[in-house]
Amino acid sequence: MILVWHRADLRTHDHPALHAAATRGKLLPCFVLDPNLLKLPYSGNSRIAFLYANLHALNGSYQAIGSSLVVRSGQPEVALLELARESGATAVYALRSYEPIGQSRDERVRVALEASGIEFKLLNGDCILEPGQLKTLSGGSYRVFTPFWRNWVAQAHPDPLPAPRTLEPHGVASLEIPLANASV
Repeated sequence: MILVWHRADLRTHDHPALHAAATRGKLLPCFVLDPNLLKLPYSGNSRIAFLYANLHALNGSYQAIGSSLVVRSGQPEVALLELARESGATAVYALRSYEPIGQSRDERVRVALEASGIEFKLLNGDCILEPGQLKTLSGGSYRVFTPFWRNWVAQAHPDPLPAPRTLEPHGVASLEIPLANASV
């Protein structure tokens, strides 16, 4: 079993981590309500209500194909390790994060999982082309938009990945997703 850890990527279509896990066998989609992120200055009631609404929508997408989203709360490195042990997962797949706070979190998760013999695999997928992939002819970064745009248009862009058609039910308990209009 592979855990597919959703973060800002609350979708089942064009999701490389979900696609890769589905090709390897049984998977368990999950989301961790990280109290540190819920307390950030920009995490106001409207933003959190939007998150909850999107978690409900993602869960509906999974239910439509035979599974469900498992939601846990806590530090991701602890919650994911507990969920992996509970479900018998041998790996956790997620999409690469580019923000420093996300990279720091992912490193803590990687250390905790790998110390317990659980693979942690980050896949590209939140960007059409990875940051730094487009370079000037001299190998540097673009400073002018028009040359960047010309190079961007000339690149081959991958086709979106389809959502899985069906998934096996997993039988793992989940926290109830709060209502989008619940006070925070």
